[in-house]
Amino acid sequence: MTGTVSNPTLPRRASLTQPVRKAFGEPFFLLARLRGYSAQRFPIVTYHSISDQPGSDVETVTPVDFERQMACLAARGFEAVTVSDLVRTMAGPPARRRVVAITFDDGYRDNVVSALPILRRHGFRASFYISSAYIGGLSLWNPVDYIGHRLMLGNSEIRALCEAGHEIGSHAHSHIDLTSVDPARVEEGLERSQRVLADITGKPVVAFAPPYGRLDGRVVQCARRLGNSHLVRGGRFTANPKGTSPYDLRRITIARGDSLREFAKKVSGAYQLLTFRDR
Repeated sequence: MTGTVSNPTLPRRASLTQPVRKAFGEPFFLLARLRGYSAQRFPIVTYHSISDQPGSDVETVTPVDFERQMACLAARGFEAVTVSDLVRTMAGPPARRRVVAITFDDGYRDNVVSALPILRRHGFRASFYISSAYIGGLSLWNPVDYIGHRLMLGNSEIRALCEAGHEIGSHAHSHIDLTSVDPARVEEGLERSQRVLADITGKPVVAFAPPYGRLDGRVVQCARRLGNSHLVRGGRFTANPKGTSPYDLRRITIARGDSLREFAKKVSGAYQLLTFRDR
């Protein structure tokens, strides 16, 4: 498998541990290829911005690499579904097909411009978690020297995603760490986001991903009380085994600099023994 992009400047800890992690994952990846992918593990991959102008953001993936990654999933026989569909599959009889959920956080306009045509080409569906305060505007929470203030999805684009069969979920109203604010502000941010997005799509919004992937008991309880059917949190390595609670779903972060082999290792479960690092 080929195809790499140049490595961005990584945080110091990541730059030190990345070679060790890659070496650790290689024998498990080869073993996974020999025994075949387990249909009873359910990976959820996370994207943010899909852009050729990543700035210093290691989580911005280029359109070329996103295309290669989606082609990789298709070649391996994966069916890409929304997180709600994945949750239903997990709760049903043992799966006989490879299922992966593709998610996008924040609500960048480049998700429609760059990612949507690629998803459509492969017949893939995805979940888009949107911070409703920035709809039709700019990503004002981002430091200018990080990736800058990027264009966000507008009402018509969100509606088009929904009508195309993709899932629209809440990423709270403002892009803040919900674990750092009082319960009243948590509830206001979640309820307002659901209401704004439901008004745009004409459908209930029952999917939630917290900003920065950070959850605590208060946030989980609030999200459940407001009728959310699942929560996806942060993580880097862990596919979800059958029986995982829909309120404790882990995601696999796809980073700029991941080669196709590294991407394949992540979705194959090669790093499953690193689950403790996702806790």
